[in-house]
Amino acid sequence: MARQHSHNSTSRSPPGLKDIMYFLIAAITGPSTEAVCIYFDAWSYSNPTFLIPLWLPIAWGLAGIALPRLSRCFVKSGGSA
Repeated sequence: MARQHSHNSTSRSPPGLKDIMYFLIAAITGPSTEAVCIYFDAWSYSNPTFLIPLWLPIAWGLAGIALPRLSRCFVKSGGSA
């Protein structure tokens, strides 16, 4: 007997084109902005690779996906600040 998957609001959806675009835009603009700030001595990282750590674009990219999704959840729930 084959088990059918139920599609509810808690199931994960595969990344769509918007998610990929959000990831790429954030993964490029976030570290680029940080590199400019680091160049002008606003802050620094202890073990950077070319001004920024290797993990930084991934972190920015994931934030670029997470923030729009979280904001949609917040708007759907009708929450207010």
